[in-house]
Amino acid sequence: MKGEIYTMQEIKEIIVNLKVNNSDKDILEFCFEKPLEIKLNEEKSDSMEKVFSKLLEILIKEKVELKLRIESNYSKRLFIDVITAYIDDLNKEIKKIKFE
Repeated sequence: MKGEIYTMQEIKEIIVNLKVNNSDKDILEFCFEKPLEIKLNEEKSDSMEKVFSKLLEILIKEKVELKLRIESNYSKRLFIDVITAYIDDLNKEIKKIKFE
């Protein structure tokens, strides 16, 4: 309608890389301004808490969608399947939180 201003908040895309680091460890790298990594081969990792804290910090300000990228030389099918499903589910949960 005339005189009304509609703003559509753009969705910020955060790239999440599934890759192997220099030590042959499987890594899930969240490309924030300062990238954070979750080491998938470690039993205990405080990095997951840091990733989710940063993600929540961003969610307070803007809409977010995670975009998974799998390195071309990455070949561990189980990790690919699990992480793909995980990122899909996480995106669904993000939408529920942000849009409710």
